[in-house]
Amino acid sequence: DVNGEILGVYSVCIKGDVNGDGKISGVDFITVRNHIIAQNDDDKLVGISAAAADIDLNGKISGVDYISIRDHIIGSDLIS
Repeated sequence: DVNGEILGVYSVCIKGDVNGDGKISGVDFITVRNHIIAQNDDDKLVGISAAAADIDLNGKISGVDYISIRDHIIGSDLIS
């Protein structure tokens, strides 16, 4: 903000926080599951949500990412 003028807007992507609410929770876990089983491309994650769901950064959202979110939630392997 310079003299009341907004110079830019930025999005922050937190791995695992698929819905962007600032925490990794069961909602994110279910959202990734729904993406994986979606039959229609309209039901797939896109943009920053898809980036947050790709925990292993391989360009795909898969069961590996799903399990990583689960493990983070139960505390057995935290996402860093």
